[in-house]
Parts: sequence; structure tokens; C-alpha cells
Amino acid sequence: MSDFKPAYSLVYNIPSKTLYKFNEDDNGGSIAEKIKTIETPTLIIWGDKDQLTDVEDAKKFDEELVNSQIIIIKDTGHIPYIEKQEIFLKVIFEFINMKEAF
Repeated sequence: MSDFKPAYSLVYNIPSKTLYKFNEDDNGGSIAEKIKTIETPTLIIWGDKDQLTDVEDAKKFDEELVNSQIIIIKDTGHIPYIEKQEIFLKVIFEFINMKEAF
């Protein structure tokens, strides 16, 4: 995990004007509107301690997606696939196996 810490910390050094511009370029939520059209089974995995994208965003995605499942991993930040790798993989495999059963 030590290899990922420098990359992870870079996000905290992005100027706030850059982040604002990135969100502004979303054209007032055009991406959010496209999310509503996704019908593919979707697994949303989020860390409850994510300081980059609030867990409320995950809940909004779950509400907007017509065929989604949300998993919020406790004591986890923005990179659950690294921070809680075993739990992350278990959730992925369960989701895949559940979808194959149909």
C-alpha cells in the first residue's frame, strides 16, 4: 500500500480552482442525467470515510441507477480496493456470482 500513498495524496494537492472547474464542466449535471439511463446491473462500492467523494454521493448514485446494489465499507477511505482488499474482492465475487445465478 505504501506505493499508493504518494499517488493518493496528490489529490489533496490539486488546487481548489481546478476541482471547481472540473465540476463546472459537468454542464450543470449532464453526467448525472446520463446515469439514469444505465440499466446494467451495477455494484457501487464506497468507503464510509471517503474524504474526496462523500458517502451521500454513493447513495445518490444508488437512487438514480435502476439496477444497482450499494456496499459501504466501514473504516475505509477513497480507495477501498487497496485499503480493504479482502472485503472488496469478496463483495465483487459475491456480486458476480449472484448475477450469474440468473
